[in-house]
Amino acid sequence: MKTKEAKRKFKEKILRKRLKKQEDSAKKVARRIKRIKKELDETVEKISHAAIVRSDGILEVGKCHYDIIHKCPYGTCKAGSKQGFVTSTGRYVDRDEALRIAIASNQINKDMDTIRQTGLLSENIWADTDHEYDPQKGYYNPKEMK
Repeated sequence: MKTKEAKRKFKEKILRKRLKKQEDSAKKVARRIKRIKKELDETVEKISHAAIVRSDGILEVGKCHYDIIHKCPYGTCKAGSKQGFVTSTGRYVDRDEALRIAIASNQINKDMDTIRQTGLLSENIWADTDHEYDPQKGYYNPKEMK
């Protein structure tokens, strides 16, 4: 009788060790996948800031074009100023190209017909989605940071 119980305990011990190895292996794979996703996310160009090229040629960036206009020195962000966006790679792009980038990087989730009619607005990124804005990082999704 004792022999059966000893065999059962021994088998259980071996199975627990195997299970532990499998769990450790699964954790390693999950960490590797998370690291690869992060690296991939960093290589995908995204819209990071709203931007205006002032009349004197200086590029101003911020959360939205309205805020940028109000922080510019008087007269430098007038009606003829170019409005666009800056990407995660530091490129200035117009609203049309910014829209293509935002779609490709899943930064917007609003009715596309409306956006195509109005052009991309910074609000389409931070107000209509889970994205938030940080003056240093630009637009980001806090859910992706976890």
